[in-house]
Amino acid sequence: MKAPIYNKLNQSPECTFIVFGKKILRGVQNRTILSTSKLICFLFFLMYLSACKEGVFVQPEPGTYPVHPFKTPYKSFKGNNLELFAWYGKKVTILTRADTLDKLTMHKWLSTLDSVYSYYTICTGKEPPYLSFDYYINNRNTIAVASDSSSDCNVGSMGVEISNERFNSSYNSIKNNNDFDNDIYYYLSNNFWFYDRKIGYSRYYKWGYANFMTLMAKEVVGFSTNNYWNIYRDSVERLVDIYVADPTLNWVNALASGRAVPYATLGYSQHLFSSFCLRLKRDYGGQNFVKKLWQEVDKKPENYSLTSIQTMDNFFLSACAAANKNLTNLFKTWKWTISASAQTEAAKYPQ
Repeated sequence: MKAPIYNKLNQSPECTFIVFGKKILRGVQNRTILSTSKLICFLFFLMYLSACKEGVFVQPEPGTYPVHPFKTPYKSFKGNNLELFAWYGKKVTILTRADTLDKLTMHKWLSTLDSVYSYYTICTGKEPPYLSFDYYINNRNTIAVASDSSSDCNVGSMGVEISNERFNSSYNSIKNNNDFDNDIYYYLSNNFWFYDRKIGYSRYYKWGYANFMTLMAKEVVGFSTNNYWNIYRDSVERLVDIYVADPTLNWVNALASGRAVPYATLGYSQHLFSSFCLRLKRDYGGQNFVKKLWQEVDKKPENYSLTSIQTMDNFFLSACAAANKNLTNLFKTWKWTISASAQTEAAKYPQ
């Protein structure tokens, strides 16, 4: 794959290097340049051209999307060494198996992923760290087609992998119907989960957060989805009312146990936690609440051995701070056990 040729040479450092190399070459041919240092520079120039031919060191100009993808090595989560093609966005790179994909479709996809990534960054107040340069290529998070059968993601750090089947389904859906697959944005949201030591390691918080943030990203970015996701959100939103109305359910047996609301359409604990978050967002500030909530959670001190009471207190107080309201009565209605000290701290906020 050849490196792209930009229209404005003075804006492209690699093109400047090419001009410099040609001057050296002419000097060598005319026997007017004999210094060792300049010959060494020329050798480095040849090495650079070779790297450009393979797509290494080449980045798109700032604020643009490239015309062509670039071949790049990639080591998967499972340790497999792959050769993939990098399609650069501004924040995200999609690594594909083919370089002949429809460019408009890839542009749409990258533009949407960039917007979702930026939204997650605004809400959490920071970007994920990277554990390996395989998952952080040219200063961009990666979404790689690295498996035939399964999708996965790093939690709290950069890197998403999707199956070839998932990629083909998502790509064709965008190309043919302008319809975007929420699942990839769900995986991406997991990169922004920084709160294991703030509100606990339990899956109902972690997965519930990812469900909630995917729905919020859809709401803000406005990417098109089919009606299934509207039905999905409606089912999640109603869970909190079903839970409150059932006297046999409480925080321990419905949330902490993973059982949630067993007879509901979406009855898992993570969906119930998402439902709590959606209700807070609806009643206490909309997107402004969302943009404050996780940054308030992140202010809590790190604790490697959180008790269930501490996890409830920390999320409760974060919600109070984000809403600027004393939410004690609401969380009691939701059957959360809030400590006396947390209730005292919440009393500084207006009712």
